[in-house]
Amino acid sequence: MKKLVLIIEDEPIAAERLQALILEARPGYQIISILTSISDVVKWFGENKAPDLIFLDIHLSDGLSFSIFHQVQIEAPIIFTTAYDQYALDAFQLNSIDYLLKPIEPTALSNAINKYEKWERILTPISSELANQLIESLNQKKYRSRFLVKSGNKLEYLTNAQICFFYIEEGVLFARTTQNKRFMLDASLDQLETLINPALYFRINRKVIIHIQAISIIHPYLNSRFKIEALPPCDMELIVARERAGDFKRWLDETGL
Repeated sequence: MKKLVLIIEDEPIAAERLQALILEARPGYQIISILTSISDVVKWFGENKAPDLIFLDIHLSDGLSFSIFHQVQIEAPIIFTTAYDQYALDAFQLNSIDYLLKPIEPTALSNAINKYEKWERILTPISSELANQLIESLNQKKYRSRFLVKSGNKLEYLTNAQICFFYIEEGVLFARTTQNKRFMLDASLDQLETLINPALYFRINRKVIIHIQAISIIHPYLNSRFKIEALPPCDMELIVARERAGDFKRWLDETGL
């Protein structure tokens, strides 16, 4: 019997790739619709019967997808997808098929579908209580543990442990590593500041965000500022702006440097 699959994903490229991967893994499955927002999903379920399986992105353009469960009853099992790897997913996994970390790998997708097919007859819908728990968990701020950077003609990841500081040079964002290498990132410093853990990083001025472990020595500097010697040493002048000096001292006290 043909399985009817609903994809809920707000990124067109990701949705197209997911559809292709599903049909490659299970040619007998049918993708009945691709929805991009919470409002579209609520409307769709008001007009259609539940599918056999749902692939559901956690973050949609108009909010967390878990809010869908407060508006409509979902009868179908779900495979969640996410671009993040730091969520508290223990409760999540108890009442769902699986979750897939983007970019989705074919093997991981196939394993998730195998799990769905194995447990198809005994799965239960996600409860509103669990949805509340998930929303509460996801609303707790999660920070990046790794960053996608450009290295020549390829992309790779840097972890927090590898990064000394981020900085802007001629309008381009770079990460300087503990090996004194630099890598380009496709973001702005303002965007980056919303993604990093404030216990690890501090923005010392308009152009630099420094990692706590990269601070070796702090010297008083002109006009009530501070000058930082980095570890490992580098040729950049790292000056804490006067308007940031007070917050910088409090940050150091809180982190116990």
